[in-house]
Amino acid sequence: MPVICEFSGVKICMYYDEHLPPHVHVYGSDFSAAVSVPEGETLRGKLPHGIESRVRKWVRRNAAVLMENWYRARRGETFLRVPAK
Repeated sequence: MPVICEFSGVKICMYYDEHLPPHVHVYGSDFSAAVSVPEGETLRGKLPHGIESRVRKWVRRNAAVLMENWYRARRGETFLRVPAK
């Protein structure tokens, strides 16, 4: 599970050989969800309200590098780390 970013007790991961649509996996101590890229919408799972809004903003702000990582995954390349802010 490649972790591409961590902030506020949240780990953001992206996997190789994933299904469409482009998305990231968000993990905390008591929650997990899949969040779409570049929209930032929760596809499945549930995030606490404050975390959900922060993750949504983070995904939208970093959409370009997240999409680059999605394409890197398709090519089997190493992921780029994404800044927390």
